[in-house]
Amino acid sequence: MNSTKNTYNILFDLLNSIIILINFTKNNRPRYLSLICILAFSYILSSSCTKNDNPSVIILKPLNNESYFQGDTISISVEATDKDGIIEEVRVYIDGIGVTSLRQFPYTYLWNSSDEKVGAHLIKATALDIEGGVGEDTVRFFLTKPTPIVITKEVYDTATSKIYMSGEITDQGLSLVTETGFFWAINDTLEWNKRSLDPEMSEFTSSVFVYPDSTLYFKAYAINDHGESWGNLVSVIKKIPEIENGTFTDQRDGNTYKWIKLGNQIWMAENLRYLPSVNNVNEYSDSLPRFYVWNYNGNNVDEAKQLDTYRYNGVYYNWPASIIACPSGWHLATEEDWFALNGWLDNGLGRPGDQIRSDSGWIRGDNGLDYWGFNAIPAGENDNGEFQLSGLVTYFFTPEEYELHEISYANNITLTLENGDINFFKYNRKDRGLSVRCVKDQ
Repeated sequence: MNSTKNTYNILFDLLNSIIILINFTKNNRPRYLSLICILAFSYILSSSCTKNDNPSVIILKPLNNESYFQGDTISISVEATDKDGIIEEVRVYIDGIGVTSLRQFPYTYLWNSSDEKVGAHLIKATALDIEGGVGEDTVRFFLTKPTPIVITKEVYDTATSKIYMSGEITDQGLSLVTETGFFWAINDTLEWNKRSLDPEMSEFTSSVFVYPDSTLYFKAYAINDHGESWGNLVSVIKKIPEIENGTFTDQRDGNTYKWIKLGNQIWMAENLRYLPSVNNVNEYSDSLPRFYVWNYNGNNVDEAKQLDTYRYNGVYYNWPASIIACPSGWHLATEEDWFALNGWLDNGLGRPGDQIRSDSGWIRGDNGLDYWGFNAIPAGENDNGEFQLSGLVTYFFTPEEYELHEISYANNITLTLENGDINFFKYNRKDRGLSVRCVKDQ
């Protein structure tokens, strides 16, 4: 466009000159007229056919693939020349964004990289001459950190419902990493806790307990001799996974029970209430089956079943009764069953015992979480003819036997409010009256 405009200007000037010369020579020198016209049009023709050369542009600094630290002030220096004209303007772009326009030599721009991202960046310089010609050059350079570069990731184990904080060091900086870890907080209070780890691996993880429906915030960090760096902030909401559940009716007496599937096991979610007979609280034995109902001292099954304690607590069985009490297709929960359940409950949602303790009935309001509806109520026991420890503890027999000094003992599982674990106890007397939980046969 500028080249065409200049040609028109030349034409205009020449035509004016021709008119003047014509006026000067029209009376006495007509031969000059032809000569002037020939010269004028020859000049016009040659001018219009001349091609403009684009400017030459070289980015002198930074060099291609050169590295700088984030925060450095980087000098961008451009050399621009035009052999057949004048440089009108030099423009500088960084990552496609124009940052400056330079109209005087030297063509230099200082770029502060403090707020710029770590990684590759592209500089482009363009030069425009007065004829409208354009030349350009590009270089790539990198921003790095003297401190480590670390990113934060979140790993959610759907099988166990655990949340793992994860970090990865992608660049250790100018010296070896001496410490890694996480800053973490629960919900939006952002009261930060710090967990330090040994810098053994470039990738590192750690788990943290989070109550369901709470939000965990965390970010990884890494330290070297030049300082500390933090990764991106990650947030994740802890959710309780859904489980299968249903009901089952015992055909022996018509009692209906809730069941839940935890892992690969189907558990009754209530204490067993099967009562083929009922014994007085003082009628205890370690060899013959005995069936008890809390605070009932008679032998009438129908009377015993009318009590709220029968419907709420279930039946208390001595060990010989417990191993025959579960309905067909079900069995008394074994040590192996309880160990498997304990492993499944190692899921980051709380201590295993607390997850299955009922959410009501425990003294001082120290109830369990009962996330899954297992409903392990604090039913207590019948021991030596006395019902006791209701609100404080619950016991479940298992079928395993152990001998000590030629005496046969039974194993039982204990849940207490003081200890949030599932506790395994051997060498328990078989004549005690404890609760029963059944597991479906596989």
